[in-house]
Amino acid sequence: MTSTSKSIWSSEKTYSLFNKDNEILKINYSWKKHSWIKYTEEISVDSFNTKGASPELIVYSLFLMRLIQQQEAAANSGGGV
Repeated sequence: MTSTSKSIWSSEKTYSLFNKDNEILKINYSWKKHSWIKYTEEISVDSFNTKGASPELIVYSLFLMRLIQQQEAAANSGGGV
């Protein structure tokens, strides 16, 4: 699974799941602002292979996305004492 950002200042990211050289799933992730204080996550999944995109694979991919986000947050926090 790979993650790419739309830009440095944007919260929009795309997570892609590959099988060898073929892209199976693409997860689009972003934060949407509804008011000056309320934000919500917006997640959409695009499937490119109808045979390979089972519901279990989608759930596992979303879990991997959360693990990648946690890893990036831990790396950006500095982890200092």
